[in-house]
Amino acid sequence: MLTPVKNQEEIKMKNGRNDQLMGLNGNASFLVEKAIAKEKTEDSFTGEFGEEYRLKRYTMSDGQKFVEFLQAEQNSAEGQVFFLALKDEKTGEIDNDSLWSEEDVSGG
Repeated sequence: MLTPVKNQEEIKMKNGRNDQLMGLNGNASFLVEKAIAKEKTEDSFTGEFGEEYRLKRYTMSDGQKFVEFLQAEQNSAEGQVFFLALKDEKTGEIDNDSLWSEEDVSGG
């Protein structure tokens, strides 16, 4: 789901910490499995150690396009944790089913 600009194995660990990419939740993953086209966008976010991660665009069979966005990031003992969700590219409307729950994001 999330494609690092560089190979994920190249992410450097510092004091035992590294970026943790949770990506899309189960509902969003199920939705994008049906996409007829998947491509990287120019949008990205930067991990804790300067690694840049590109977000994706998904085109559905009816022509609707969803784009990933960074919903939340959480600090943990192992490093920053990144949670992605989807929004409609044309309207900007968030797909509520793609949102991670507060419990998931907080680790509770």
